Amino acid sequence: TGTHWVQVSGGLSQIDVDRDDSIVGANSASGIFKTNVALENCGPRLAITGAWQQIPGGLKVVSKGAAGVWGVNANDNIYRLNADGNSWTQIPGGLSQVSSGAEVWGVNSADNIYRYLASSRTWEQIAGGLVNVDVSDAGHVWGVNRG
Repeated sequence: TGTHWVQVSGGLSQIDVDRDDSIVGANSASGIFKTNVALENCGPRLAITGAWQQIPGGLKVVSKGAAGVWGVNANDNIYRLNADGNSWTQIPGGLSQVSSGAEVWGVNSADNIYRYLASSRTWEQIAGGLVNVDVSDAGHVWGVNRG
């Protein structure tokens, strides 16, 4: 109902949810994890019972949406998870944070905003300045600025 928090085992420093049933996250040691959750009725609340599985690689930020699983490592290198679910392809550019939804958006350490153009495999700079951006599978984009 959105009124109670349920603690889930694990130790993530960053988390992202896709369609309420698929979660990815990274821990403070850059470990990448995923789970497909199963919801069990526990009275007035729901408990999450999915098991965490580690994905090879090392990222500080990971995001999953309609555009796939994307992430950024400690050096601000950008990666997209390949269809095999175990290997990554490095994408040209540098971002400090990335979000995957209907499209892929991200920001760099200078607060510049970028949208990935899949057709040309390039990044388009968007006017403004943000420290965090999030895009939904419906294409809605939200951001947080430094001020």
